[in-house]
Amino acid sequence: MGIGVVLLFWALLFGGAAVVCAMVLGLWSWWNHRRAFGRPGIFKAVAAAVLPFLLLGYAGAAFAGYAIWCEAVRGVDPGIGDGWQVPVGNDHYFCMIDVPDDGYLLKGGCSGAPIVHGITELAAAGDRMVGNSESSGPFVLDTRTGELQTFASVDAALARITPPPILQRAGDFYDSRRWGRAHAIAAVVIAVPAIVVAIFWYLWFIHPRPGRRGAEPITLS
Repeated sequence: MGIGVVLLFWALLFGGAAVVCAMVLGLWSWWNHRRAFGRPGIFKAVAAAVLPFLLLGYAGAAFAGYAIWCEAVRGVDPGIGDGWQVPVGNDHYFCMIDVPDDGYLLKGGCSGAPIVHGITELAAAGDRMVGNSESSGPFVLDTRTGELQTFASVDAALARITPPPILQRAGDFYDSRRWGRAHAIAAVVIAVPAIVVAIFWYLWFIHPRPGRRGAEPITLS
């Protein structure tokens, strides 16, 4: 339900933006060709107006592919803000829902009864996760064996690991694992085709091309 509402919101937002952009590009193309050739380029104006919807369709397909890659290959959430998920090793995941400062650890995904919930601070040290939670207090979870130990203080939990890791806020720990080089490469791969299409569309349908197909440019004094 939550994901559906988020996707519907983005669809309405980008759909409205596409309509506005289509009108602007169509008028821009119409004016450019009228000024250059003395007559409006109706066909090219219509073609120019198609670009936002073409890019919108591409964005939808690209996002679907990106989401599948995130979940099937990287084991992370698709990044739409409805829920957060990052792997921490041995089929264990750190997850958050609704707010990025209250997480939980779970094996096999983000559905089911959590091992530890209400996590406010977290760090990884090999196969072990050390953190602080509202439910269990300071803890150390061995993701290899599944053993969970709780402690009276954070210092006592950190003392079990040498060298002791630096705890991060839940949201910061998620960010450090979710975003990075792989995400940047994916963004470039997705963006390049869209940029190439936009440049082609500008050169062929928005920017006037004097002298082609017998058209003579008008010299404005």
